[in-house]
Amino acid sequence: MIQFAKHHWKGLTLIGAVCALLLFGLSLGLATNSSKWVILFAVVACALLVLSFYLISKTRKKWGIEKVFLILILVLGLTYSAVFPPHTVPDEIHHYQGTYKFSNYFLGYQADETSFSARQSDYELLAGSFHRVSAERYNKVLRDFTLFSEDSSVVEVDPLSTFKINENLPQLRVPAAIGISIARLLNLGSDLTFYSGRFFNLLFFALLAYFAVRITPRGKIAMMAIALLPMTLHVVSSYSYDAGTFGLAFLVTALFLKAIYSDEKLSRRLIAGIIIASVLLAPCKTVYSVLVLLALLIPSRRFSSRLQEVLIKVSIVLLPLASVFFFSLSAVILSVDTAQGVGGGAEFVRGDAVGTLRSMSDVFVNPFGTLLFFLKTLDVRGGYYFDTMIGNSLAWFQPEIISPFYLLAAFTVLLLLAFLKSPKDESVVPLWHKALYTGIAVIGVFAVLMSMYLYHTFTTDFFIEGVQGRYFIPFLPLIALVFHNKLLVLTKDLDNYIIFAFCFFNLLYMVRTFAIASTLAA
Repeated sequence: MIQFAKHHWKGLTLIGAVCALLLFGLSLGLATNSSKWVILFAVVACALLVLSFYLISKTRKKWGIEKVFLILILVLGLTYSAVFPPHTVPDEIHHYQGTYKFSNYFLGYQADETSFSARQSDYELLAGSFHRVSAERYNKVLRDFTLFSEDSSVVEVDPLSTFKINENLPQLRVPAAIGISIARLLNLGSDLTFYSGRFFNLLFFALLAYFAVRITPRGKIAMMAIALLPMTLHVVSSYSYDAGTFGLAFLVTALFLKAIYSDEKLSRRLIAGIIIASVLLAPCKTVYSVLVLLALLIPSRRFSSRLQEVLIKVSIVLLPLASVFFFSLSAVILSVDTAQGVGGGAEFVRGDAVGTLRSMSDVFVNPFGTLLFFLKTLDVRGGYYFDTMIGNSLAWFQPEIISPFYLLAAFTVLLLLAFLKSPKDESVVPLWHKALYTGIAVIGVFAVLMSMYLYHTFTTDFFIEGVQGRYFIPFLPLIALVFHNKLLVLTKDLDNYIIFAFCFFNLLYMVRTFAIASTLAA
């Protein structure tokens, strides 16, 4: 039986995929109460299946896996962007307004804390808030679509939130702002302007992820798989600043791994790349600054002298921290609202609720109780964190379009396969390296929880609030290396097959999401 499976694994894979498609088509019909979606799904799914196997056979030898990965990121990102209309991604209205303000700076229009200028045709998208994916949202996009703007007169828009410089960093907003600015210069319609900014944000992430995969000497397939998770694609195909944050985190990790596992002396180019990428990443979300601890693993043999090693490693650690301090100080100097969410007993508005935040004194006064609070949160919410890291609940956690269990299982199995040592990995990662990778990930998770414990959790709450699984995605490339071992090893080069499997299941996920959303009321 084992020998038969070994010699006929392609045929068995195809049969398994067809069976999965039949099951998926049936569930889609049940979810939408419509037989037409079963027929549509069957046609689309079979076409995707044939296309996937065709691309595998054509690109396996002719194209490098990195180029294939870049194309798939863009194709899948555009698919996600099409399925989720404007502002159906969490907090996108705030991100869109912040990006539009940067576009105003480029084009010479007014923008400040109290109001900013915008085209009349863009006003509705800038001021509106649409959370649900539904048939009405799709119809509205089609109904209002115009190639060029029909009203370019300028109006003033009242911003929904303040324009904090430390929450609207140039390195995260400029790419999408360029897309908006180009569209405005061409006088494109409001929807095209919106989607232009989205595309440039996606392109920014795609390029960062592409270079990270090219650079890293270990865990290439794992990094590609993490970038192709539904939650990653959902976020990076929107205006979220996590597109740039995730991309920079991948690039920082890849640069450090190159410094750790290469044999030649560190080049000035690599040193500069590590420092610049780390400095750009640190203020995006301070918790990801823990990645600079990877500098501890760079071997001494890679430096010309002991003095050079100390100076470079100290610079790698201190300069990113200095960038965090710089942007934090800039926010204070610019008199941006800093009264909200500072901890220490401050009152905080969270949605419709108002409460008192916790403070660091709570941690020091009762450290054991705080630890139990953290463990209780992980015990109760751990499954939710995993689900929202993979991406089973998209949009504003809209219940109607939650992924079925077998899609979540498929992505999980593919991710675990990508984490295993492949034939391209020369040797197993040393045990003490795994220990540090685990330590960095644990510190990072703890830092994420602590930030929300202090800045988003009321003294009356029973669990840490505001934490989502996507916050842990930048630590996954390190976790992948912890899985490297000599017992579970991929004996065949399955990179292309794993990547195209991710592509295939993502497209199925979007077909299902669109089919269900098209039957929902506004």
